[in-house]
Amino acid sequence: MYGVIKESIVTEKAKSLELQGYQCFVVDPKATKTDIKGALNTLYGAKVESVKIVKVLEKRKSGKHGTVRRRAAAVKAYVKLDKQIAQLAKVK
Repeated sequence: MYGVIKESIVTEKAKSLELQGYQCFVVDPKATKTDIKGALNTLYGAKVESVKIVKVLEKRKSGKHGTVRRRAAAVKAYVKLDKQIAQLAKVK
């Protein structure tokens, strides 16, 4: 259960979604919605209403002298909870 959620996301979009009751996490690419739901229930004791999963693809940029830079692919989860978590522990 602890390997499912890698870290929480803290961006402007995540903060605006937090006002609507959503929490954003980077999760394991093989994790299912039920795995994420169970992990959050175990870690925080919060009841999960819904889970949305978004796959972020790898991004490549060409640099000088033929070098290629890559941003790794990731999977994000937008989770709607029944109550706000007062202090979200940084999982990493």
